[in-house]
Amino acid sequence: LDRIIKSDTLIVITGATATGKSSFAMELKNYLETHLQNGKKVVLINCDAMQVYQELPIATNKDFDIKMVNVITPEESIDYNVQKYQQDTLRIIEDVHSRGQIPILVGGTHYYAQAIVRGDFLINDNEDTVKNNNLEQKKIELKKLNLESDKCTNAVLHETLKSYDSETASKLHVNDRRRIIDAIRIIQNTGAKPSLLKDKQNRYLRFPKTLCFHIRRDKKEIEDRINKRVKDMMKRGLMREVVYFCKNHEPTLQNVIENRNISSLPSPQEIVSGERDKLLIQSEHVKRSLYKAGIMQCIGFKEMRPLAEYLCKLPEIQLRKYIDMIELHGSGHAMLPPSPASKKKLHFTEDSLPHEAQNIMKNCVERLQQVTRQYARRQIKTFNNTWCCDTSPFFTNTEGGDSAIIEINLSKPVDREKIYHHCLKWIEESTPLSTLFDPSLLILKPRHIKDKTWKKYTCETCNKTLNGKNEWGDHLSSKNHKKKAKKLLKAQYD
Repeated sequence: LDRIIKSDTLIVITGATATGKSSFAMELKNYLETHLQNGKKVVLINCDAMQVYQELPIATNKDFDIKMVNVITPEESIDYNVQKYQQDTLRIIEDVHSRGQIPILVGGTHYYAQAIVRGDFLINDNEDTVKNNNLEQKKIELKKLNLESDKCTNAVLHETLKSYDSETASKLHVNDRRRIIDAIRIIQNTGAKPSLLKDKQNRYLRFPKTLCFHIRRDKKEIEDRINKRVKDMMKRGLMREVVYFCKNHEPTLQNVIENRNISSLPSPQEIVSGERDKLLIQSEHVKRSLYKAGIMQCIGFKEMRPLAEYLCKLPEIQLRKYIDMIELHGSGHAMLPPSPASKKKLHFTEDSLPHEAQNIMKNCVERLQQVTRQYARRQIKTFNNTWCCDTSPFFTNTEGGDSAIIEINLSKPVDREKIYHHCLKWIEESTPLSTLFDPSLLILKPRHIKDKTWKKYTCETCNKTLNGKNEWGDHLSSKNHKKKAKKLLKAQYD
């Protein structure tokens, strides 16, 4: 599956959330199927990490028929990762090509999309080109380290990575726990430094004939669409599905996480007597691990959970009064809308909630809107840093294929049918993309991305190391630093 497939085509549609990727993909699919010769079919393949999982259809915005949606159960989602997604999706693409069909990858999870588009994106566990004996020995030592343990604080993990690969550690903030753990796991699995492995990557497109559409909108419009989408999700029954998930899936997932993390919990001897109860420590540890796993990371679930917790404490009759009866589709993958009778009888409105619940609901909705807006900004930043950087295979591809990134701003008037027609000519006639599309739509050169290295600042007064100018400025203006500096100055005069 890692080979370069020279004779086949891949279309990718990506972009930030709420930009209209799904509708653009459906329109392109319908246009191509109408105009392609010999009745060729077009297959849409999901590239949204959360839509891969079953349940929470409203929170994950599953709204059309597409491959790689609802294929992993919530319990299986704990162990599902980008490597498994890559294997599953490449098999589907290979099958699509074998039938003479056109695959379109659509979604906003750039990490998953890059794993499909780039042949060098994921590091092979069998990598042996940059191993050295010193790291091989440390690899054995690292295998004993439980990265999920509470004993492994962010500072400890960062120092651990720094001792093995200082170059990678310098580019990661001490609180960027997930990326630090990923880097340590690369050393655990390969015995090689992540920084050296990155230098050895060939940077090639898996499908040299790759066309990527990046869908974007103006910032204000994206924010307005996100705010409106959240309100629509509430009307469609987001709260109902979160309550259902809390009742039917969360306990099982919590047991799985609890059993896996039991060995990393503090021993009774390590707990200061009378300070905290062991069960409380265990509960907090499991809770932190739970919301970092699988579908539990889904935006919409965590943010609405406080309201669901409040409602779940109510008697069943009251709960049914505040949320419409929850019914599952026969496949167990989608929520059925309530019947007209039950909707009329049990219709949920904000005013029907107690005052306390109304306040919780308001906070949950505002928090969900905020988190989604932040996620959209991160998606745009990630696109620029990965798809448009100077090491992107779209700018270094030497395999003779015709590939390009087309950026379309849907906030401005766009002749969509003309774009679809150009795409059709590219597929059937192999007309070069540079002659088909307006140069203003093509991303022809990399967008310069500064290689970010976190500068360290050391406060001798507090014996503390800070990362970056922002942290350093905040520390100097903090009450604790000023208090210690004043005390030290007074001691000098005395």
